[in-house]
Amino acid sequence: MTDHPQVAQVDALATELLRQAREHHSRRAARTLW
Repeated sequence: MTDHPQVAQVDALATELLRQAREHHSRRAARTLW
């Protein structure tokens, strides 16, 4: 489906980083609220 596996790899990495950033932000926000 993808002609550029590197692009898919980078996309997956970016998605993972965004997920981690969201979790980290949620944790910090929760700590601030409580």
